[in-house]
Amino acid sequence: MGILNMAKGLAAKAASPVMIDKFEPQILTMIDKAMDLAAPLVSRRVKSLRESDPEATNQDLLDQVAARFVKSASVTAGATGAVGFMPGIGTAAAIGLSAAQLSAFFTQTAYFVLLALEIEGLQAIDKDQRRGLMLTALLGPDGPALAARELGTTSSLWAQSILKMMAGAKGPRLNKFLAKYAARRAKKAATKQLLGRAMPLGLGALVGYFGTRKIAREVVAGAYAGLGHLELPNFDETGEADPEFAELAEKASAEN
Repeated sequence: MGILNMAKGLAAKAASPVMIDKFEPQILTMIDKAMDLAAPLVSRRVKSLRESDPEATNQDLLDQVAARFVKSASVTAGATGAVGFMPGIGTAAAIGLSAAQLSAFFTQTAYFVLLALEIEGLQAIDKDQRRGLMLTALLGPDGPALAARELGTTSSLWAQSILKMMAGAKGPRLNKFLAKYAARRAKKAATKQLLGRAMPLGLGALVGYFGTRKIAREVVAGAYAGLGHLELPNFDETGEADPEFAELAEKASAEN
């Protein structure tokens, strides 16, 4: 089953009174597929960034990819919202479009998280490590502390100390806990996004753009917190969407 079909199932369940436990596994599987799509591009991209600006620090590069991620995720979501309620497209189709947005966002998030780790000289090869890192980032600035508390450690720097712990027996337990927490948030967010799609054409696009921009910024805050970076970048609202982020979003949305 492709990431888009999984996202459709998740969106449909989020819009109905289904138990959270029913779609926790779908979130984890979507993360796995998103990571698989993004991972092959990471090393080459970071190498290209360093070559284009040899004087740039890790912080500089991290700020660059964070800004591009937020802009690209917002543009992708805005385009989905603009199409979502054109005349003749019903609620079922709108759920599918929201699912396409979700699968695209997961893949763009995976790419950003892996880029951030690569820039810092860290790698997450183990599946449970990748799941934990992505879930922690998706939970925003509180994610690292939440993961640390569940693992029984005082450090919130998951990219350093917690990363090692997640490769062991504690990894699956932590990911199940984080997935359940994320699923509750996803259900609330999906309901709001679906309501946004029911607005007139222009408003639907705005809800898609600004709603996803807020979520993307929270992801950046979560990743920065886990890496020990306290100061967030100044996001360039006038810049264009990053082509590589956009291509990944298209691949995720087109996959069946």
